[in-house]
Amino acid sequence: MKAIPSVTVSPARPGGHPAPKTPAPRHPGASPCGCGGGCGCGCEETCCQLECAEQPLFFCSQLLAAEDLNSMVAWVQTRLGRSRFVDGWGVACGLAVTCGADGPASIAVGPGYAVDCCGRDVVVCEPASIDLSCACAEPEEPCADLGAYAGRRENGAGPRRVLVDLAIRYAESGSDPQSALARDACGQVSACEYTRVREGFELTWSEGVAGGSPADAAVRRWREAWDCCCEVVERFARRFGGAFEDDRAAGPELAGAVRRWLLAWIAEHPPGQFCFLAERICALDDDELVRLDRLVPILFALVQDCRNALTLCPCPPCSEKDGVPLARICLEAGGGKHPCRVVSIDPYPPYRRPLGTDCCPAPLGAVNLGCVVWRREHDACRLLADRGVRVRLPDQATPLPTTLGELRELCKQDLFARCGETVCLQVIDGLDEFCLGGERRVIGFYPCPDERPRPIEIQAAKVGPDAVDPGTSTFSYRLKVVGINQSFSSLLLEVVDPLPEPLSYQQDDSGVEPARDGRQTSWMFEIGPGEFDLGWNLVVDAPPRAAEVTVVNAIHVVAYRDGEVVATADSAQVRTRLEVLQEGGGFDDLTTVNFIGTARREVLVDAGIRTFADLATTPVEKLRELFPNVAEDLFVQWREEAARRAQEPRA
Repeated sequence: MKAIPSVTVSPARPGGHPAPKTPAPRHPGASPCGCGGGCGCGCEETCCQLECAEQPLFFCSQLLAAEDLNSMVAWVQTRLGRSRFVDGWGVACGLAVTCGADGPASIAVGPGYAVDCCGRDVVVCEPASIDLSCACAEPEEPCADLGAYAGRRENGAGPRRVLVDLAIRYAESGSDPQSALARDACGQVSACEYTRVREGFELTWSEGVAGGSPADAAVRRWREAWDCCCEVVERFARRFGGAFEDDRAAGPELAGAVRRWLLAWIAEHPPGQFCFLAERICALDDDELVRLDRLVPILFALVQDCRNALTLCPCPPCSEKDGVPLARICLEAGGGKHPCRVVSIDPYPPYRRPLGTDCCPAPLGAVNLGCVVWRREHDACRLLADRGVRVRLPDQATPLPTTLGELRELCKQDLFARCGETVCLQVIDGLDEFCLGGERRVIGFYPCPDERPRPIEIQAAKVGPDAVDPGTSTFSYRLKVVGINQSFSSLLLEVVDPLPEPLSYQQDDSGVEPARDGRQTSWMFEIGPGEFDLGWNLVVDAPPRAAEVTVVNAIHVVAYRDGEVVATADSAQVRTRLEVLQEGGGFDDLTTVNFIGTARREVLVDAGIRTFADLATTPVEKLRELFPNVAEDLFVQWREEAARRAQEPRA
């Protein structure tokens, strides 16, 4: 993802002065980035990290140099920068992002105050703007040289949408230059030096990813670090898994290899809390070292020790170039008279970062459960309840894992719960070997199936007439589907209506194009999170009948997510009686006469013309009144064909 600095607020150099040396960037804890960790992750930028400061001390008659005075400034900056570990970083107030007045692709940022991840103040005193026109530039086509995509945009596609994530970051520049009165022999002082540093800001943008957000990186890093703690399990399984399945391999050689491997791991990854592990491994005899039920608890302790270090909320480093997210902008490129214009602005999390810490990052609308692992169960219950997660305490504790499979299942547990969701705590006791007393500790979570609300609820209904008059050839059903999608993703809703004989589909007003397979008709609707209420009319064709028929019908509803069925529902059956004339009159299928379709047949039936004999004896003048736009020759043809059909024997 590329980031393009667009607007920098800094003072211009006054005329009449030689160009001073550009001052080095100043911020607390700046150092080359050594912020790797876990499984070897790292970064390429300069990092801001926790720094131990040295407070300047002055005495009477001391000769003060620039270094002494600047050290006082640096000490104050370091002290102030540490506030990011207490209050966090992000937007504190203001910095409203609105449509700009400088062009269709401009964005305005109002006055406000933010703190970046290095603890530096980012202050906007006057409104600023940024032009995002360059974000609409057509992406380079890698196959353009081959001519395979030549004219692709010109041949067809309309406007395209472009997502942009807007951020603000700290910037500074020198000001108030003065000529130096004296210069040392090393040339460390130029002819003109800045005497002030003006703090400013820089508006930047990066390409947004649909379905992603600037907060995803912190969640991903935290999840990767959490998963890295289980690396010891996988490496042990790859090194020794097969040996434990072969009874012939279980002997002193295997025991020695296991002991050396575990001690080497501990030497490379020293425990933070469980200091007894190396001694515990050395105390195991050869028979115990070839038994998984004795080794897996040690592996569990190594995993848990690593996770405990993560949940204690270490002071995280960050890149000094990280900006404070402000909003996501949706642009439209290539449409109308403007080649690039702003469609909408979304200045809300996760595209905007309010002031806060990153101790337990989580996706939007979710809570990170990992931060209560290894806490006492009642403390974990209180913390999760404060964050909107309902907790159920187990009646019995879970025994320590004794197989690699059990330990792997513990490593695979989901870390995030949605607000309002109920989770069951997985706890252990019997921690005397850990010297932790008899209080139960949380080691994991699992959903409570008996208390978890159904994510999808659907009710379906089909309403129709109890009876259809013999003179009616079409009638309507009312279809209705209501419910609630309590999940956090969209789903597809399929409504299927298998019409019984002799009915057939004619039209509907659902607004979507139905799929038809014989007499079966189905509609597909995309449903977002929240309540939904769908209703439409279905018009069916009821052809003439020689005998009374009762049709029984219902609709079937299926909800899909990612191709899997997540819910179904059926409406109650609706019964409709299709009546016929009681005096032996009956009906003939007038649509079998050339150029008489369903609509014309209905007009004839409404006029009392129900049989071939009726049509054959109807005067042309009467037919002209019913169909003023039809040629008279056609009326003659209808009468002649109806007369022939009236003479034909009935089946």
